[in-house]
Amino acid sequence: MEKNKLMLTRKRKGWMWFCAVITAELLWILGNYLVLQS
Repeated sequence: MEKNKLMLTRKRKGWMWFCAVITAELLWILGNYLVLQS
């Protein structure tokens, strides 16, 4: 039971990390795009 809960927590943490990376990438691309436009 405890092992299963640990797996769920780890999976949720993985998703948070994944979303953070995607957001950072999008912001970086957007920043470069705006710099190139000006």
